[in-house]
Parts: sequence; structure tokens; C-alpha cells
Amino acid sequence: MFGAAPSIALATLGLTVVKEGQQFAATEAHSMIVGAIALFAYAAVVSYVLLRFKFSSLAVTLLGLIFWFAVAGGLWYVMSF
Repeated sequence: MFGAAPSIALATLGLTVVKEGQQFAATEAHSMIVGAIALFAYAAVVSYVLLRFKFSSLAVTLLGLIFWFAVAGGLWYVMSF
């Protein structure tokens, strides 16, 4: 699933430039970058907690989603200025 994501993202950005313009596509590209950084942070934290503390994987991943959204929201807030 994640192997195709870069190709789909590039195709989507190309179509967006043609249809909506460069400014809108730039906003979409920034959103993709923020989402990728937040996904990496989520994966790193969830992996660390699961390997270090041996908690329930369901609980850690569900609580990790809050972390993922917080990182994405924080980065988007910082980048919007």
C-alpha cells in the first residue's frame, strides 16, 4: 500500500497543478510532507513503546493516533505562519 503512495502523490500533484493552479498544488504538497513527517513520528513512537514497555498493541496504536494528529496539527500550525 505505501509503496504506491509516492507515485500517486506525484500524479495527483501534477493533475492539481493543471486543474487548480500552482498555489493550490503547493498547499497540497505541504500537506503531504506534514503528513509524512507525522506518520514517521507516529511509527517511531509506537515502535519504541511496544518494544520497550510491552503494552497492548491495540492500546498503544490507538493512543498513538492522538500523537499522530497532534504532530500533524502542530506542524501545520507552525508552517501556516
